[in-house]
Parts: sequence; structure tokens; C-alpha cells
Amino acid sequence: MKYPIHQLRKRNQGGNTIVELALVTPFLMFLLTGSFTVGMSLNRSIQASNVLRNANVLMSRKVDLSKAENQRMLIRSASGLGMNVTGTFTPNPTGKGALVLSKVIRVGPVQCSLGIPGWSGSPATCPNFGQYVIAQRIGIANTSRWGSSIGNPSSTLASDGSVSDADIANVSTNRATGFPTLPTGTGIVYMDNDTFAYIGEIFADVSELNFLPYVSAPEIKMMNIS
Repeated sequence: MKYPIHQLRKRNQGGNTIVELALVTPFLMFLLTGSFTVGMSLNRSIQASNVLRNANVLMSRKVDLSKAENQRMLIRSASGLGMNVTGTFTPNPTGKGALVLSKVIRVGPVQCSLGIPGWSGSPATCPNFGQYVIAQRIGIANTSRWGSSIGNPSSTLASDGSVSDADIANVSTNRATGFPTLPTGTGIVYMDNDTFAYIGEIFADVSELNFLPYVSAPEIKMMNIS
């Protein structure tokens, strides 16, 4: 039986379409999966940024984030980042994220006077004069996995995470790193003597988004300054 030419052409075209689809489908799947990974990573990054901003706003408004109830309030906004104990808003010390909150002060005459009774006024007699020092440190969730990029205070912290005035003025191992000494220098942020800033850092493991070996979702690491 002979088929008309136009029917043969339709059969050939249909076969070509199936072959083309079979060749293109794997690449489309890779593209779609990669787009999903990037999109979800971006969504998590936006959420992490919001949580970090909330933390810095609360600290700047003198909310004590060393208290459990205030930490739970903050972790509530981090839902999906794996920082909480399952079924609660309690920070998880072995979870998939962490917040490190710091108050950094650049030591000047006022701080030296507070930390050294009867201070003579000479910078030479105030060991941390002109240095950036961590005056408060609060860690939330899995801080054993992630640490601050600006260093860690060596002094014993008070219940609210603060360092004593004496240790701020005298203990060199409480100094923060990454800050410029001159206005024209490079670093996190320049501060004049006796001024301070709140430095918030957030870390999150988003490895569950790694569906393909060639598209990996990195850890989220962010810093906020206020």
C-alpha cells in the first residue's frame, strides 16, 4: 500500500519532533533544577537578611537578646532556616544556622576613664586606647559551628553578654579585627573614639538545595551594621 507524500512527510516530522524532545529534555531538566536551586537560595538569603536586620534593630533599641523569650521572638522570624528546635521557636544549638551579635566600641578617653579609675589621661596608660573592642557578644543557635569574623572576646561575659568597662579598656584580647584605623582606610566601618556600632552576623546551611553536583547552594553568610 502506498501512502500519499504529504502523509509520509507528517510521519517523518513527528519522528523528528520526538527525537529532538528526547535530546533536549535532559538539558531542560538541568536548567530547571538549577533555576530552582538559585531561586530558593535567593529566597533564603532574603529571609536571612530580614532576620539579621530585625536582630540589629532590637539590639539598637536596647532589647536584651540574651534572654530566652527575646531569642524565641527573633527565631520565629527565621522559620525555614533551621535555627529552631523542631516544633518550637527555641534556638537549636546543633541546628542549621546561627546568629552572632556584637557591640563594638572604639576606645577613647571616656571609655578609658570608665575602665581605669583615676586614669591619667595619657593614651599610653590605657592599653586599648584607639582600638576597636568587642563590648558585648550574644550567640544564638549553632554558634559551635560558626564563629564571628571579627573575633571573640576573651573576658568572662556578664549575663547579658557584656564585657566589663575595665576589660574593654585594658584587655587586648578583646579587640575586634577588620576595622579601619583611618577614615580613608578599608574595613568594616570607621568609627571615632568613644563611638560604637552593633555588628550582626548570620550563618545558614542551605545544603538541602543541592540537587545537582554542578549547582551547589553555598552557606549563607551575612553581616549587618547599625
